[in-house]
Amino acid sequence: MALSTTAKKGLWIAQFLEGIGYSKYISENKHTVKIYGDNTASLTLVEEPQLNDRSKHIDIAYHHVRDLAEKNRISVSYTPTREMLSDGLTKPLSRVLFEYHREEMGLTGKR
Repeated sequence: MALSTTAKKGLWIAQFLEGIGYSKYISENKHTVKIYGDNTASLTLVEEPQLNDRSKHIDIAYHHVRDLAEKNRISVSYTPTREMLSDGLTKPLSRVLFEYHREEMGLTGKR
């Protein structure tokens, strides 16, 4: 479900960038939105379609995301949880992980 929401927001941002003439920031082909995730189950559902009893509740959103991937509007890639930079802004982290994320985002104040 989170992947579906992310895809919708990512496509909106891509349309906005395209509208103001900055499509070069969308991706190399200026069309496909890259989505990184650490949930291998959700990423697998996009690339290898198969519904079962455990995934029936996500059918509409799942089909939407899979359809976007098939049309090359989004691409999904795995990123290990430790390297998921958004966690630095959304989750409580140990000092070491916080500093790692801060450095990777360029928020150190160093020039």
